[in-house]
Amino acid sequence: MHHLVWLSLAVVACTEAPVTSEDADDNGVVGECAVEEGSCAPDFALPDATGMDVALSDLRGSRVIVAGSAMWCSTCRSFLQDLDAWAQTSPDDVVSLTVVIEDNDRDPMTVDQAAVFQDGLDLSIPVLADVDGEWEDEWGGTRHSYTVIDSDGTVVLHMTGSSGADLDALTEAALSAQ
Repeated sequence: MHHLVWLSLAVVACTEAPVTSEDADDNGVVGECAVEEGSCAPDFALPDATGMDVALSDLRGSRVIVAGSAMWCSTCRSFLQDLDAWAQTSPDDVVSLTVVIEDNDRDPMTVDQAAVFQDGLDLSIPVLADVDGEWEDEWGGTRHSYTVIDSDGTVVLHMTGSSGADLDALTEAALSAQ
């Protein structure tokens, strides 16, 4: 099964040299990380629609697409449905995640609202709730931020923009990442 998650998390900066799993400490962290292409991706842990925490560090070894969203954003909903359809046929080692930062009143998300959002769009990809705004604050994530991370935890593509993500660019980056 393939998953999609929109995420917003803490910022940490990475070493200049390419990041490999051999460089990581016992927790899989390499120096400081940042949401910048070529840097190691900052770790985060957010609850999914069932209340279970999903940590980026637990996904090491997989290629990950992280997308930011908001409940009230029609462009986000449409994009997530397209991403979910793509995720159904993507390779098993590509994980798609979505992080929802705001509810319909533009307040921080709750786990219950994430479940309503996921069910309402009939998404099979995980929907994570940025319940305390940490992802948004520390990752600089917005409802229009999209990040692809390779299996070693390095950011290979980071895009932002209110016109919506380029699904082809995201999926191509995920498929070509190590």
